[in-house]
Amino acid sequence: MSSLKNSLAILLSLFPLLLLAGETPSFLVKENAVLDEFRGQYRSKISELSQNYIVHKTPHVITWRSHKGLGCGGRWQAPKTVLASISMATTGRIFRFELKGCNGRTLFVETYEATDSESVSLDNYLSGKIEMDNVIRYELKDESKNRIFELRKMNDLSSFKFLDQKIMEIYKQDKQWQYKALGYEASYSNGGFGFNVSMLFPDQRITINWEQDDVRIFDQDFARVPVNTFLTSYSHAVQNSTLSFVASIMKGFMKSLPSTEFVSSGGQNSRFLDDMRLAYTRLLNNLELNLVKQFIQDLIKYLEDGLLKVTDNRPENK
Repeated sequence: MSSLKNSLAILLSLFPLLLLAGETPSFLVKENAVLDEFRGQYRSKISELSQNYIVHKTPHVITWRSHKGLGCGGRWQAPKTVLASISMATTGRIFRFELKGCNGRTLFVETYEATDSESVSLDNYLSGKIEMDNVIRYELKDESKNRIFELRKMNDLSSFKFLDQKIMEIYKQDKQWQYKALGYEASYSNGGFGFNVSMLFPDQRITINWEQDDVRIFDQDFARVPVNTFLTSYSHAVQNSTLSFVASIMKGFMKSLPSTEFVSSGGQNSRFLDDMRLAYTRLLNNLELNLVKQFIQDLIKYLEDGLLKVTDNRPENK
C-alpha cells in the first residue's frame, strides 16, 4: 500500500509539468476529449457487460446473454436470452452503431462518417479507439431519432451541436486555435425523462497561439490570460453545463441495460476503478486538472487514514 501512496505522490508532484508535454500545447481541448466526457461511462459499461455476461461476436454484431434467468427491463428474462446488443451497419464511409438493451429496445444510435472506409470497425468502436482525426462527422440519436449531439468538421472548423443548437466551434490554423462558446436554449423529452436548458450568455472566444515553448492565450478583448482561465472558461461554458446534460441522458440509457459489476481478482467493486477511469480521462485530455489533483490528494489522505485499503500485488520493479 505504501508503494501506491508513493506513486500517487510522485504523480502529484509532476502534475504541473503535464501542461508542457507535446508538440502542441497539451491543454488544448480536442474533439475526442469533448466526446469522452459523456461516452466514457458507456465504454465502461460495454467492458463490464463482457465481464458479466456471455459474449457472442461477429465482425458486425456483438450480443450479451445471461447463463441464468434474471430481471431486466422490468421483465423476467429466461437463460440465454439476448440482454443487450450492438450492431454495425456500413454505407461507404458512414458507420452506424445501434445499441439495444433489455427486451430488444433500441436505446441510441451513433453514426461516424470517416475519411475512408477502413477507419472504423466494431472492434475499435468497442475499445474506444476510433481515430477521431479521420472522423468528419459524429452524431448521437435516441430511439425517437432526436439528435442529441453532433460534431461536424469542415476544413479547419469543428462545430458542435447539442439538441440541434450550436454550442461551440473550434477553429484551427497552424499554431493557432480559437474556441467559441455560444449561448442557446434547448429542451429534451424521452420516456418520462426530460429537461429544459437555458444557456443565454454572449458568445465567448478564447484564442491560443504558440511558437515552440512560447504559448499565448487571449480572451475576446485580446487581453492575455493564463491556462487556468481558459480551462475554467471552457468548464463553465461547455463541460460542467452542456456536456453534463448529455452525460445525464447517456446515464438514463444505461439503466435499460442489464445490471453489471466490475469485479477484480480481489473481489472489489467498481467504484474505485470508475473514479480512476474518470481521473485518467481528465488527465489524458487535460480537462478539469484541478479535480484530478484534488482526487489524487484525497486518495493519499484516504490511504493514510485507513479509509481506502488496497492489496498491492504488483512486482517489486513496478
